[in-house]
Amino acid sequence: MKDEVFRRKLNEQLPKGIKLDAPSNRPKPADYRIVYAIATVKDIPRRLPFFSKVTLKNAMSNLGVVCRHLLSTDKKART
Repeated sequence: MKDEVFRRKLNEQLPKGIKLDAPSNRPKPADYRIVYAIATVKDIPRRLPFFSKVTLKNAMSNLGVVCRHLLSTDKKART
């Protein structure tokens, strides 16, 4: 979202209800909640494939966010 030209072109494609108010202004990551969910029965993060970990780390870095919660629904993973 660093690129103003990209934001303007993206905004043209968005439905009216979610268009950016001012695409020339760079959005502040702290103003948004980003959910990156992984649906699996694997023990996350230990059983997440290496390149998936790299992709997740890079996505978080590019978005300017930090991991706040890591939840698992696997009872074995929680113990």
